[in-house]
Amino acid sequence: LISEYDYTIEHRSGSRMPHVDSLSRYPVCMSIQRSEFLLRLIAAQQDDPDVRTIMNAPVAGKHVIKGGILHEVCDGNDLPVIPKNMQTEVIRNAHNIGHFGVTKTELLVRREYSIV
Repeated sequence: LISEYDYTIEHRSGSRMPHVDSLSRYPVCMSIQRSEFLLRLIAAQQDDPDVRTIMNAPVAGKHVIKGGILHEVCDGNDLPVIPKNMQTEVIRNAHNIGHFGVTKTELLVRREYSIV
């Protein structure tokens, strides 16, 4: 199918592509890991008393539950709420994506998740 077209494959580094984020890299691996992560997140949110309290009475405009996962609404984005027992995993995964320093890892985590 693709052989019908004239094309050139060119590598573009992530720094030249501002739309690249943690979820767009390594799509096959990431989708499998993401599915497993989401299942663990659902269980962890249900086990965390603070998160469960919010899930039982979400504040309109501040919280939303999608797919059984509590999200915090932040600047128009629905960020999944990460309970305490998963925070280290989330931070480590964000760091490992690009081996970022502390500041860049923190920015990535804050952009993608809500840490309670």
